[in-house]
Amino acid sequence: MRLSTTLMRAERTETQRRGTSSLRSPLLCVLLAVISLLSVDAVAQERSTLVRMLAEARDFRVRARAALALGSTGDSSAVSPLTTALRDDDSAAVRAAAASALGSIGRTEALPALRAASGDSSSDVREAADAAIRTLSASGPSGGAARSGSASGGGGRMPSVEVLPPSRDVDWSTTRYAVVM
Repeated sequence: MRLSTTLMRAERTETQRRGTSSLRSPLLCVLLAVISLLSVDAVAQERSTLVRMLAEARDFRVRARAALALGSTGDSSAVSPLTTALRDDDSAAVRAAAASALGSIGRTEALPALRAASGDSSSDVREAADAAIRTLSASGPSGGAARSGSASGGGGRMPSVEVLPPSRDVDWSTTRYAVVM
């Protein structure tokens, strides 16, 4: 719960700084829904899409959500693009999401970048980096993932999706919007 509060605060600060509206365009909603509803069948392709969105999306909210989705895969190949986002992204919300994602992946090779982010100008980024450092330090020197499990495509875990009500009870043919938080 604390992470989502931190990210929401960073996103609100970023929105105020840029003077952008908090209302999301339909395209943004679709992109966020795609990120959250990844299929296990195209794991490698979806991961590369997330990496591309993290690096190239113009809207910081899309980049932040892509970082979180990459973190929930548990895939160690996401460490490099997340580290780059943590170091180079202009948005504090994206940097905080990248720090959190690195902690979720659980690979100790992310520690140097997280330690550097502990001195970030944004308190949200510093908090996320410190929490990730604590998580990685607690996981031990193995450098393995903090969480176990893998997707059928190999290597990592896919983001979990929680739908209320359960998806089997939803008439998807009449659903117009999916809200992703």
